[in-house]
Amino acid sequence: YGCAKNLNIVFFVVLLVFVYLIAARLLGRNYAVIVTTLTALSPLGVSMSFFMPEIMYFAFMAGTVWLLLLAAKRGALLWWVYASVALGLTTLVKPHALFAVPVVVVFVYFASLRREGGSWVKSLLAAGVSLVAILVTKFGLGFVFAGVNGLTLFGTGYSDSVSNFVNSAAAPVSLPQAASSVLVLASSSGTNMWAVLTSTAFLLLAMHLSLLLLLWGIPFLLSVSVIKNVLFKRDVMSELGAFVSLTGALALSYVVVVSVFEGFVTAGGDDHTQRIITRYYDFLVPLLMILVFAIEKYVEPKLWVRLVQSGLVLAAVVYAFVTFPTGVGTRFSDSVPTMGLVYYPAVLYVVGVIVLAGQFIWLAKPEYGARLVARALVPLIVVILGFSSIGALHQKIGTTKGYFDVAGQTAKPLLAGVAGDKIGVVGTVRPEVFTAKFWIDKPYIKDVLVGSDGKITMGMLAGLEYALFLGTSSDVGVGTVVT
Repeated sequence: YGCAKNLNIVFFVVLLVFVYLIAARLLGRNYAVIVTTLTALSPLGVSMSFFMPEIMYFAFMAGTVWLLLLAAKRGALLWWVYASVALGLTTLVKPHALFAVPVVVVFVYFASLRREGGSWVKSLLAAGVSLVAILVTKFGLGFVFAGVNGLTLFGTGYSDSVSNFVNSAAAPVSLPQAASSVLVLASSSGTNMWAVLTSTAFLLLAMHLSLLLLLWGIPFLLSVSVIKNVLFKRDVMSELGAFVSLTGALALSYVVVVSVFEGFVTAGGDDHTQRIITRYYDFLVPLLMILVFAIEKYVEPKLWVRLVQSGLVLAAVVYAFVTFPTGVGTRFSDSVPTMGLVYYPAVLYVVGVIVLAGQFIWLAKPEYGARLVARALVPLIVVILGFSSIGALHQKIGTTKGYFDVAGQTAKPLLAGVAGDKIGVVGTVRPEVFTAKFWIDKPYIKDVLVGSDGKITMGMLAGLEYALFLGTSSDVGVGTVVT
């Protein structure tokens, strides 16, 4: 565990190095120092405290973006291979990097097409080679590391979930072990899993988009305009234009895909309706900060366009004010930036007011407003969220050992001679259950998630010889209470 946390520190430094290199190429050294410092002060640093691959994932994604920019600048096929291999390696760090593959392949095509002397033949070749390099890296090294178990997209757990969903999608949703009010309603009304998936996906899409527009509204919407120009105009793409379009496309893609993913998980019985999981795309935080400083070069001159963009940001802020305080759960394992935003009630409203003030000034005077947003307001918001998330970490977790850590550490020697598939860990919070399983350190341990009342049945423990209970659980067998 200590080794993993030290590695997190190393990879955070690697992340900062790549952020500096990207920012220095696009904005110059002075701005690069500012963006790198803001990244160090941002909520991303809190992720170093957890036994999770996020920091390593962020570093690898930043390195991939840096290589993509170099490849777009140089145009050589070999450089596209380098960048694609980097993305393939990233998918082995965290499989959710696969969500970026379609965007990267399309980016390779248009970055090749919008070069001097670019043609659709060369662009198709570059995109094809990129896709092949990604897949060969992922599956080739996956096989080297894990044999046939490495020849899956997301792993056997996700594969089994997909199979179960496809086989029972038309049937009415059944109550999971930890039933939420949303799933109870779906079950009582006979709603099938497809309906739960779509309704949850749209709900979470609204939440993800509102968060994106709340924190990065102006630069993200301007990146959409740049993407439109890349798609429909034949102008030569600059290096900054390549970065802006790539970052905007990644942000939009991840928001949509993660919303659908969370809808799928909810339909399978694990309620995500109050979980904005941004850790799959939090690597975009420093890239979006670079994008903020780039908006001074992409000022929108048309008043009616700025009115539409400002209206979208206003709607996002209002939606966040109404839904986030009670509709978003507070889990560091889901989203550290969101924790910094909602853990202390006043922070959300302070950030919203800052955003609306900057939006109003930008609407009236776009050039001055862009400078104000980039050089003062966004840095202020990032620092506020950084300190707020650190404060939440100390207040929520503190320095006392978690009972789930102690439970797993204590159980390990007691279960030394027991096969993992004969052990179950029972709890109400998934990350706590996973942490206890981590300490026991055996494959195939079953996780049994129950409702907040702790009620379980013997059926949930079928096939197990030993169960580790986290917290208080009741109604075991014929009413025995286990603490």
